Parts: sequence; C-alpha cells; structure tokens
Amino acid sequence: MEPIYEGKAKRLYTTDNPNVLRMEYKDDATAGNGAKKAQFENKGRMNKAITLVIYRMLESKGVKTHLVADVDDINIDVKKVSILPLEVIVRNIAAGSFSRRMGVKEGTPFKKPIVEFSYKDDSLGDPFINDDYAREMNAATEEECAFLKNQARIVNDVLIDFFKQAGLTLVDFKIEFGRLAEDPSQIVLADEISPDTCRLWDIKTGEKMGQGPLPPGPRQRDGSLRRSPFPAPEQGLSLFPPLPWEPVFPPAPIFHFTTLLSNMTLHFEVISRFQAAASADALLYTPLNAGLTFRRSRVYTVEINGDEQKAREYLLSVLVDPISQECTEQNAPILEGALFTIDYGMKAGALDLEKEAILQNYRGHRNMGFTLDGLKITQRVYVFGQGDKETLAARFAKDVCNPAIHNWTIA
Repeated sequence: MEPIYEGKAKRLYTTDNPNVLRMEYKDDATAGNGAKKAQFENKGRMNKAITLVIYRMLESKGVKTHLVADVDDINIDVKKVSILPLEVIVRNIAAGSFSRRMGVKEGTPFKKPIVEFSYKDDSLGDPFINDDYAREMNAATEEECAFLKNQARIVNDVLIDFFKQAGLTLVDFKIEFGRLAEDPSQIVLADEISPDTCRLWDIKTGEKMGQGPLPPGPRQRDGSLRRSPFPAPEQGLSLFPPLPWEPVFPPAPIFHFTTLLSNMTLHFEVISRFQAAASADALLYTPLNAGLTFRRSRVYTVEINGDEQKAREYLLSVLVDPISQECTEQNAPILEGALFTIDYGMKAGALDLEKEAILQNYRGHRNMGFTLDGLKITQRVYVFGQGDKETLAARFAKDVCNPAIHNWTIA
C-alpha cells in the first residue's frame, strides 16, 4: 500500500483494487480549520469504531456510503471517491456560528431541521453558500443539491435516535459526500460521522459535550503523549465533539456509550406447530426407501445495536406467526434426536427474497430504539431415522443444496 493523502484526522492508502482505498484514523485533533492542533491516544480507534457503527446503521436505512469493509482497530476499506467541495450541515437547535450570525439565542430549537452548505476552502474560511452558489461554483447541480439535502435529513433522523439512546441531544453536525471513482454519476456519503463532526449536549443537564480550552501542545515537556481524554478500549468509548467549522476544541471525555457500539447477536429458530415429520424421500431426486423422515425450520441470526428488548419484540412480530409457529431463541437446535441436520443459506451476492423483504420492512420504520446491522437466514433440515450418517448426509446435501447459490453445513 502507498500513502496518497493525509488530512487533519485521517490518512489514505492505495490497495490492490484501484477503486478501493484504505482509510486510517489518526489520533490528531484540530479546530479552527487546523489552526489549533493536539494529539490524543485512542482517538483514531474511537472515531473509527463510531463511524463504522453509524455507517452500517445508515446502510440498513438505504443511505449509500463509501464503506467497503472493516479492517482493524483504526482502518477501514472505502470506495474511492472524489469528495464534493461542500460540507452539508444539519442544525436542529440554534448554537455556535448560527447563533452568532443570526442573533438567535443558543438552545432555541428549530421548527424543522435547517440544512445548509459550506464551501470547502480553508483560505476563504469555508463560507456558507446556497444552491445557486453551488451550481455556479460547479460544486453540485440543482438536482444534486436536492439529493444531498434529502440524504442529510435521513441521516439526521437516524443520528437523533442513535445519540438519544446515549442520553445526548444532537444539536448539529456536518457530513460530506463524494462521487464514486468507478461511476461518477453515483454520489455516496463519505468521510466520517463521529464526535469530531457532531455537536452534542447532555439531554438531562444540557451540558455541552467536550467544549474546553485547547491544551498548549500535543505532548508533555518530556516528549511523551499528553494524557488522552479517549479511554482505552476496555474502558469504553467517550463522546466529545468539536465541529470542524467552529473554533472549539474538545478534550474532555463526558459520556460512555459502549453499549451502543457493541454488536449484539440474537438467534431465532422458527418451526411449524402443525406440520408433522414427512418422508425424507421427498427431498431426493431418487428415493432411498430407507424409512427416513424430516422436518424443516428457519434460523435467523440477527446483529443489532441498541435496545435489545425493542429489537426482540420487533423481530418476533416479523419472523413468527404465534398461532401456526413456535420459536426458540436459544442458539441450539429446536428439535432433538435427529440423525443429522443440514443448515443451508444463500451465498453472498445471491438474491434472498425473504431477507430483502425483512430489511424493507425494517427500513420503513423510524426511531425504533435499535439498529439492525446484519441478518443471516438459514434453512435447517432435520433428518430422522437409522443409517450411516456421513453417507446419508452427503447424499441429502447433494440433492437439497445448490452449490451455485448455497453454503451449507452438516451436523
């Protein structure tokens, strides 16, 4: 990998794929368009973790991002984009430069969120511009400006709920978009969404998260790193946001929200209450006439973040008919005594209509108290009877599973 760019908070490297870059999150922090700088241990790790969770959450809501894959503690792979020279700023409550420019008392909530553009040019001080300016500066067309505003409002709805779960009010934030290198007609959410790009206040006390004086330098006199306000990974994650367009520097950790950034895996196995075991020969192209029987179930493995109880209630309402089906939430087979079981599901890239229907239903809801970050559906076949397990299992797997679209395991 070769370094190709270094910004205020991240570095970019090439990869083997010309349309994919490696993004490294740095421990550096800046404010005032880089006029103020410091360095904090674990900052890169924390911002990367937060961005990853939020991007996955937004992807599940239909917002396309440049995220490709998680790599390690401070790196992710992203699609190569050409960043638009626009910062898209969403404001829910009057604060900062808005209050100073417009004379509106800080803390005044808006009737509707305000979406505005800032032209990215440090030498000009990142001036605020409107759609007409963006068009004349060749930053974005009128249609693209409308698209950016719509995407920003969706992001705002998701982030409000996300931070609310951590006891925080989302006052305002900024996001950036870019054109895909492989298809410039496609614009996706890029850069990051983290405490560096959000203004957050404590819901109960109104305390402003992380506003404080800039330390005199990033290192102690002996050359060692200044004590970091970012906790070590085992201590949890802290929120402390500066806004890059505001002359505020945020060194103090205020609020832990480890639970919001910890994936939780839920398991559901669903089976018919009324369908009795049938002849297993129905599964085979050529009957064995060995007296074997079978039953089917579906296994759902779901990755969620947020309120576990709300997630369970929603998923049970979607996945299970309480009259005709029964469900276990244990990560163990619902039936006992099988000669063997075959679990099979769709390969990555293969169309799974049931999965798409579930995700479409989920995307139609807002402010659910949790995010659905991953869904895997597996069909499970229980085969009962006597015989050579290994030979019979291989025979049934050959006829039940399609190697072109299925992955499977035998137990």
